[in-house]
Amino acid sequence: MYDLLVAALPAGYEGRTRYPFAEPSRPPIRIDSPPPATPVYIRANIEVVVSDGRGEGLLWAAVVDDGNPLPTGDLCALPDAGRDCRVIDVAGVPVRVNVEDDEVGGEVLIARRYLHGGFLTVIAQRTVPEYGIGTPQRQPSLKPGLGAAFLGVEQLAAVAANPAMLP
Repeated sequence: MYDLLVAALPAGYEGRTRYPFAEPSRPPIRIDSPPPATPVYIRANIEVVVSDGRGEGLLWAAVVDDGNPLPTGDLCALPDAGRDCRVIDVAGVPVRVNVEDDEVGGEVLIARRYLHGGFLTVIAQRTVPEYGIGTPQRQPSLKPGLGAAFLGVEQLAAVAANPAMLP
C-alpha cells in the first residue's frame, strides 16, 4: 500500500512514512470506543507524509472491517457522505469521493471503495495533523501545510480502485 501511495504522487512531491512499519504478525487494531453495535477493525493502515519542500500534507489509506454488507443504491446518500459527493467509476469499480473539513480549517479529500464487510478509504489532506496524548481532537500541524491540493478526485479514486491496494 505504501509503494502505491508514493507512486501516486505527482512530480514535485515526495513521500515518506509517518510511522514505522508495523510487524505483519500483529493482530488488527480494534476501534470501538465507545463500542459500536458491531466491532470495527482496521485491517491495514498506512500514512504517507507528502512534501513539496515548502509544506507538508498527508496521504493515507486504511482497510476497515465494519461487518456491513456491500451498500446498494446511491453511495452519496449514505450518512457519512460529506460534501461535494460524487461517485466515480474506475474500470467498473464505483468509488465515492467527497470533501470534509478537518478540525483545523483545512479540506480533506476522501475516496471510499466499499467492500463486502467494510471499505477501503484513501484520504488526501494539505496538512499533517498532530494528536496530543490524551487529546482526541486534532491539533494544528507543527509544520506549514501544502499550498495546494496534490491529488485531484479522479487520481484519488484511481488509487482506491486499484486492486493492489487490498491486502
